[in-house]
Amino acid sequence: MSYVIQASLCNSDRIVLGVVTIPFPLNQNEYDHSIGLLNEQQIGDAVKQDCYVDAITSKWSAVKILEGQYVNVDELDYLAKRLDSFNEYEAKQFQAACSALGCRNIKDLINLTFCCRQVTVITDFSDLEQIGRAHYMNLNSGCASIEELENLDGEETARLLIDSGAGVITPYGVVFENGMKLEQVYDGSHFPEYHYETSKAVVTLTPAACPEAHEYLYLPCPSGMISRAFQRLGSPSMKECHAKLETGDICDAVRGVFEDKFILSEHIETLNQLAKCYMGFDADMLEKFHTVLDHARPGAPEEVLLLAQNIEEFTVLPHISSAEEYGQYLVRQSGHYELDPNLDGFINYRELGEHRIQEEKGSFSDRGYVAYGGTDPLIEKILPSRVQTQEMKMGGQQYGAY
Repeated sequence: MSYVIQASLCNSDRIVLGVVTIPFPLNQNEYDHSIGLLNEQQIGDAVKQDCYVDAITSKWSAVKILEGQYVNVDELDYLAKRLDSFNEYEAKQFQAACSALGCRNIKDLINLTFCCRQVTVITDFSDLEQIGRAHYMNLNSGCASIEELENLDGEETARLLIDSGAGVITPYGVVFENGMKLEQVYDGSHFPEYHYETSKAVVTLTPAACPEAHEYLYLPCPSGMISRAFQRLGSPSMKECHAKLETGDICDAVRGVFEDKFILSEHIETLNQLAKCYMGFDADMLEKFHTVLDHARPGAPEEVLLLAQNIEEFTVLPHISSAEEYGQYLVRQSGHYELDPNLDGFINYRELGEHRIQEEKGSFSDRGYVAYGGTDPLIEKILPSRVQTQEMKMGGQQYGAY
């Protein structure tokens, strides 16, 4: 089973439109399609709880309390993501606490995911030592040193817990709440920050009219997620929403272009496309991109994205800082030439390097040699036409940079 929750959703006012069955968490590649299916039923709003839950299939039987209720599709997706991070014992904690507290709606379930690890659940009374250790960990937010556990009398701890009479019998075991409170971490409108999948950048959105409200975008993400985040914030336009970029793998130079020179909230989709490029970069390609970025010094978000999308058309040779070094590289390492070692002293590496640099319209930066091999005029416009490189000497005559 590749889903946490599979929900059959419908428009209770338009039963004739049928039922849509969707697995959660929503697949990133199918997110916009899934929302589109709901929209065809005139449900799936970014804010309203307009999806009637006809049926739920899940190993998490506690979530079946949502059957017959109205939910927001993004709430259901968020809940599934939270549950997907739980291990087997945490699953017992969640379900037992849900039963003991009498949770009845999706807001309660989401908030429960943030505090259920505080409870102790006993399903097998035969190992008191293990029960005591688990209970001690629960009381200390899952943290305990080896020394603490070695000095702990697990059996005595378990007996004191059981004898307290505070246990509540549920279908998932005997649960001890340990003073847990169901705090309103989720307010029913804006989702708390939660990193579920790998992201290259996190953007915090805050409406100017309501600075205490936040939405989080984990980039790259489906385009639909971006528009729905703004809808949940109630921002009539992107200009009226402040956006803050948490860099992640996005370097400071990129952040400077997106945040210092422009209104980031108006360029979220461009940043999202850039994050998609980052997902395809290995360490070498990322270093190559940063070198080209440093060399070109783009002045707009769209220019940064253009460089990233065309990075394979660039030649970048780190640690090469002169025409002579480039000539030596071409003959000795590039594989373009076969060299008889006896002829090494007769080759004018500097002149060869200068010739190829002119042909390639290449130049030097602080991080090495950079040349663009494509033909896009927009990229050529971004690149410096006459970059000051180190002076190249031939005999007593000096040749300035191109």
